[in-house]
Parts: sequence; structure tokens; C-alpha cells
Amino acid sequence: MKPVHALGTVAAGTVSFSGLYLGAMTVLAARPHACGVSTASRFAIVVPAHDEAPNIASTVSSLTALNYPSDRFSVVVVADNCTDDTADQARLAGAEVMERTNVELRGKGHALDWAFTALLDSTDVDAFVVVDADTLVDPDLLQHAAHHLEHGAEAIQVDYRVRNPGASWRTRLLDVAFTSQHRVRARGRSALSLSAGLRGNGMVFARTLLTRVPYRAFSVVEDIEYAIMLAEQGVAVENCDGTFVAGDMPQTSGDSESQRVRWELGRETMRRDHGLPLMRRAVSRRSALDADLAVDIVMPPMASIVSYLGVGTVAAVAATPLIGRWPLRILGAGWVGLLGHLVAGIAASPSSWRALPAMARVPGYVAWKVAVRGSDAWRDQASGGPTWVRTTRSESLRDDPVSDLSRTSDQSEQRVS
Repeated sequence: MKPVHALGTVAAGTVSFSGLYLGAMTVLAARPHACGVSTASRFAIVVPAHDEAPNIASTVSSLTALNYPSDRFSVVVVADNCTDDTADQARLAGAEVMERTNVELRGKGHALDWAFTALLDSTDVDAFVVVDADTLVDPDLLQHAAHHLEHGAEAIQVDYRVRNPGASWRTRLLDVAFTSQHRVRARGRSALSLSAGLRGNGMVFARTLLTRVPYRAFSVVEDIEYAIMLAEQGVAVENCDGTFVAGDMPQTSGDSESQRVRWELGRETMRRDHGLPLMRRAVSRRSALDADLAVDIVMPPMASIVSYLGVGTVAAVAATPLIGRWPLRILGAGWVGLLGHLVAGIAASPSSWRALPAMARVPGYVAWKVAVRGSDAWRDQASGGPTWVRTTRSESLRDDPVSDLSRTSDQSEQRVS
């Protein structure tokens, strides 16, 4: 092979890697997920909340109504640095409340570490469940979590869904993205006994795990950081998509900006600080767990993968006389993997085929994400360090009963119409 052909092939492989990886995870995800039920474990459901007075009552009501023996779980709201009446609203809804004020150590990670430390000393529960303050949950959440704990799991991530997929084209896209990443990709990784990853909402930790590996993750994406800490101890997060939590998502570009900046900057920090160390550890320990986590944190969002494959394909077509046809074949395989993953995500999402019209918005969405990187919000958060900024959300479907959060597309459309 000529050097220029080899160079083109390597470049095409690099551009196509993400699509090939997603395709492989999609094939592996075809394996059925088996998840039983149990009531053997005692739980504390921890709800970190910062200025969430408009949402907290419906979340607490959703949690107190779980199909689980009432004497075997409690709902604890951590009102962290609140300037509104989140604590009062949570108490009225029936939750226990822990109030924390620390203007120096701000952020969800600090709130969870503080709460876990106190609860480990004051309660005798078997496990802790983390649920965000704008969330509705499947009534059988604890039964499925207890089943995993009973069979030896120490860290569990349940399916994290979009609560309001029908609110706008943006939430439709997020619904497909969440399903692709949180269900399809997580199921594929679990089929290889790798970590399903942590998503911040719907996390379950055994008491023994938090005693051994305290939640000392304080970055903007503390969930990803803690999953890396667990991998260092050889602990893989188990996937549980037999149950779910559903979080309210922002509907407009203005509402989405702070959330997108937080996610993107957080993942950038993880890539910079942990990407190469994870790969070195994977080689030295011959650890597939570490290698997969390294891949996960360097994996760009799907919108970016589409952009890279598109640019790479145009360049490969133009340079075919120089570099040959193998780069195009490799890029074609990357497209097949990516599109297969996307189709699987659409098919498995509550939106299902109703998400297709939103796909036409992807080019504009990619352009918006690029613009966000040059925004004042990006510069402010990049220079300000970890903090807890509540995402602004338009009024949506916060009062809907969780039973309407259907597992079928037809029921889902009735709920959001």
C-alpha cells in the first residue's frame, strides 16, 4: 500500500471510529434485558435540589407513591444553598429535608457527598437512590433496583428518559439521543460486562460501595467523574432499563444554553483530565472496563459524529484518485454503524417515528451548538469553575401522573398532545 493510501485509510478509520463503535454497541444491545423484582432492600431516595420550588412537590409525590413497602424506603430532599422555599415545599409534600448552606463548596457533587456522609452515619439503609428534583419515576423503580442489589450489584443506572418529549422539536431530538445513549449503548456495554456509565439521575449505590468509595466527585459532571473513580476500584455500573426515571428537559435554545454549556464543558474537562490516564491504565491493567470508559468520555455527541463523517466523506470523494477507495469504504461502514444506532434509538424511544420530522433540524442544531461555544455563558462557566446553575425550563408537563409516561409510542403521544 502506498504511503498516501495508508494515510488516507488511517484518517478514515479515525473519523469512522465513533460510528463503528456505536454500530457494534447497537448489535450487542439486541440481547434482551432481564430484570426481576424484589423487596429485600431498604432505600433512602436522595433528591439534591437547588432552587427547585416549582418542581419539588410533584417529584416527592411521585416518589412517595412507589410500589414498595413504605417502611422500607424514605425520601430525603437535600435543599442545597436554596434562596427559595424548596425546603418548605418538600416538607409539605411528605419528604424528609436536609438543608445545606456552603457558599464555598457549591454544586451537586458537594451536596451528594455531604448528604451521603450524614445518612451513612444516621440510617441503616442498604442502598441510596439519586433522583433529580424535576423528575417523575416509574412506580416499580425500587423493586427492580432491589433485584439487582440482591444479585450482587453495587452501582446501578436505571433508564434515564426525557419527561416531555412532545414539548418541542428540541425535546424530540433529546428523547432520541437519551434513548440511544442511555438504553441502546448502555445495554450494549453491559452485554460485554462493561460499565453502563452514570447519568446523574436514577443512580443507585449500595451502602457498602459508598463506604468504600466515598462520593468525592465535585466537577460539573460529577456522575461521569464518579464512574471513573469506581472503575479505578474495578467496579462496573450495572444497567437496569427495566425501570426508568424521566427528567424535564428545556424546550428552547435560550433555556437549553446553560445546560448545554455545562454538559459540553464538563465532558471536555473529563477528556482532558482522564482520557489518557484511563487509556494508560487500561493498557497496564489489561482492563476492558478502563478502555471502554476512555472511549465513552472521548466520544463526541451524535450531532458532531454526523458532521465529522460528512466532512470526511466529502474529502474522501474528492481525494479518491489520490488515496484510493478504501477510505470511502471505511467511512461507509462508519455511516452504517451510526445510522443503525440512530434507527435503534428512534425505534426504542417513546417518540418513535414522531421524532423523524425533528431530524430535519439537526443541521441547525449543530450550528447552534457551535455558536454556544463562543457565547458569554461558555466563557463565564469556563472561567468560573464548578457551580450549580439551575437550568431554566419553560412550563411543561410537570403535573402529569407518571403512569402517563408510557412505554409505548401511542400512549406517549396521547400524553403529550
